[in-house]
Amino acid sequence: MPTSRDQDLANRLIIRLAGCAGSSRRPACSGPHKELVLVAAEADGRVRPAHAESNDKATLKRFADGQVAPDARVVTDGLASYDGDSLGNRPYERIVQTKAQRREGDALQVCHWTISLLKRWFLGTHAGAISPKHLQAYLDEFAFRHNRRKTNGTVRIAARVIEQLVARPPLTMRSLIDDTQRCRWFRSTQTGLS
Repeated sequence: MPTSRDQDLANRLIIRLAGCAGSSRRPACSGPHKELVLVAAEADGRVRPAHAESNDKATLKRFADGQVAPDARVVTDGLASYDGDSLGNRPYERIVQTKAQRREGDALQVCHWTISLLKRWFLGTHAGAISPKHLQAYLDEFAFRHNRRKTNGTVRIAARVIEQLVARPPLTMRSLIDDTQRCRWFRSTQTGLS
């Protein structure tokens, strides 16, 4: 669910939605080692990535309902699935750009930079060894680090993390492995990312 911060900033927010998606003849996420990641990026730089099975209207609707404030203005690429059905009553603008136009001024630059940083982080930090089953956990960690990169109150963040660790029962490695599901954000009743 959108947080109160989202509601407060909704009037000045522009959410940009993008994903690793292409045409049906040559999808950008095709191949044995590629996964679909949807990214919502706020105008202030905060990002919300989610691992998804597909980029159909139902998946995009669930993502938008869980991650985008109801009155935020949305900017998308030319994917046909981004429409009134998947975005609800949110005002949206679909921008289709050629490569030359993108060089001049990319409408989804924050999303594209986020995906580039994510790929670089996966390769540099994890040597690309990320299984699809655990991809959402890595995306959550990336979003947590990315969204707090300019935070001055690191002591507060550490205190909140320790507080949450103490308040919950310990997890065993077996329960982490057995309970983890692929694309879990779209399957669980709990919505929202860090």
